[in-house]
Amino acid sequence: MNRNIRVAITLAVLILATSLRIAEVCKFSLDNDEIAEVSWVRLPWRDMMEKIEADKVHPPFDYAIQHLLTFASVGECGRRVPGVLAGIGTVGLVMLIALRAFGWSAAVATGLLLAASPLHIRYSQEIRPYALGLFFLSASIATLVEYRRTVSVRWIILWFCCIVLAAYTLYFAAVVALITSFALIFFERNGPLRSLWRSAPFLVAAAGILYAPWLSVLIAIIRQRALAPPDQLDAGWFLYRLQVLATGDWRVEPVSAGSWILWLLAIAGCVLAWRNSAGRALVTWFIGGLAIEILILQLHPHPSAVRHLLPAWIALFPLAGAAISSLTRVRGGTVIAAILCAVVVAGDARTVRAYYDHGRPDWRTVAEFVASRVRKNEQVFAADGWVEMNFGYYWREAGQPVALQRLPPGVQLTLSGPAWIVIAGCPMDMTAHDVIERQELRLSLPYTNHCQVRYLPKGSTIVLPRSVCLTL
Repeated sequence: MNRNIRVAITLAVLILATSLRIAEVCKFSLDNDEIAEVSWVRLPWRDMMEKIEADKVHPPFDYAIQHLLTFASVGECGRRVPGVLAGIGTVGLVMLIALRAFGWSAAVATGLLLAASPLHIRYSQEIRPYALGLFFLSASIATLVEYRRTVSVRWIILWFCCIVLAAYTLYFAAVVALITSFALIFFERNGPLRSLWRSAPFLVAAAGILYAPWLSVLIAIIRQRALAPPDQLDAGWFLYRLQVLATGDWRVEPVSAGSWILWLLAIAGCVLAWRNSAGRALVTWFIGGLAIEILILQLHPHPSAVRHLLPAWIALFPLAGAAISSLTRVRGGTVIAAILCAVVVAGDARTVRAYYDHGRPDWRTVAEFVASRVRKNEQVFAADGWVEMNFGYYWREAGQPVALQRLPPGVQLTLSGPAWIVIAGCPMDMTAHDVIERQELRLSLPYTNHCQVRYLPKGSTIVLPRSVCLTL
């Protein structure tokens, strides 16, 4: 295959990645964590940093970028641009890593599988640090691989910068970047990376100096009380992640054929990749990264979420690409490889289609619905803090003349109409459930955290129990 055809195919994969990440990007309203980030980055710099430090969840670099966008007066759609660009860039960087480790056909397969990944598409469209963290992680490995190939100092400078930026963007991205980088340096300690092996202590010290301004926050995170019980690593835990991290989404569903194929390709890729040092580093990235992420989450639990595993997960794709590339070198293997890729991408397409349709909560629509119907003499209530955060953001953004009130927890309340009650994802005891269910249902949005808007007409009175929602 000549060079022009290879370039055209590579560009086609990148165009696919771009198209899938910009599609419907302006459709979605902000969700809970995005609302918090956008609210904070609008504050003065010092106030924003106080919020981030108190939150103790992510480092500040993504917030800094969003803070700068505030001065450009961009809307919600514009704020998604950094994530989209980082997502597209990550596809290109992981393709480059696969190219250097396993060859061109592996790079194309890697790019195709990652370009169509529903999970990566979703996080590339989020106003959160994940896409940017994965970009710096991938960039750190790509630049180190290029240094290994060329021994040009500019690549090692870029590698060092990417490691530091990953540490200031996403903690696990930095951890996995360090594990993978030093695995490759170790495997090549007697070859092109000999000088890096010898200077590793100095590089660590230099990175520590640059990270010193944030070190106190990191220490506070390590010392803080666990925010949740550790996950139970049972069969259900693994099966859920086998689907979500492959062709599925984050709802409960059986593991699809495409997901099984992708994981089996990655396992085969681990075996094949062990033949060279770059491949062994990728195996370390994938298996070692997953192991260290799970271990940290067991020792210092955080509310369970698949996104915690994203930095190690991204290595699944070049390893699957290595297996696909190996298949193409045997007789009839190209057809088999094409069929396997088609099954995986078909599973991706099903999930991506559903994601574009209803993959995110739509609090803007809820706020617009109530705003178009509420009268000045009526009251509007949020059932709990979750609704107050999400619905309340869009309610206040529109400058509604009717103030949003929260149903007070732990207090029995007599409520008289006319009033609107917005409820979402709220487990209720039977008394509260019966009272709420008897009120007129004006709007139901199952994909917005099971949101319901209930209306209490004028002259009606209800008595709500001490807490409408059992978990607040």
